[in-house]
Amino acid sequence: MRDAELVSGFGKEHVPYATQRWKPADTAPKDGSHILVAFGPYSKHWTFDQRPPCVVHYWRDADGEGFYLSCGIVEGSYNDKPIQFTEWCDLGAPPGMETPVDRTERILREAEG
Repeated sequence: MRDAELVSGFGKEHVPYATQRWKPADTAPKDGSHILVAFGPYSKHWTFDQRPPCVVHYWRDADGEGFYLSCGIVEGSYNDKPIQFTEWCDLGAPPGMETPVDRTERILREAEG
C-alpha cells in the first residue's frame, strides 16, 4: 500500500507516523514546533550505543539557542543543554491544537478572505 492510500482523507494532524519522511537535521524548523529527532546511523539490530528518537523543540534566548528536549529536562543536568541530531520528522499537531505553521497559514487565509 502506498503512503497516499494510507493517509487519504486524513488531515495533517492525523498522518500516521509510519508514513513520515525523515529529513536532514539542518532543515529542522526553528519555530518552536515539537519534532521527532533521530541520532543515526541506526542498524537493523538495536545496540546499547544507539539513542532512541526523542521529541525536541527549538529555543532561543539571551543565553543561546538550539534544540532542546521537550520533556524530562532537569535544570543544571546534562539534558538541559542543546542536543545534536542527524535527522528529524514532523509530528504534526496534537488533536485539537495547531502548530505555529498551521496558525500562520490560518491567519493568512483569514486575511485574504
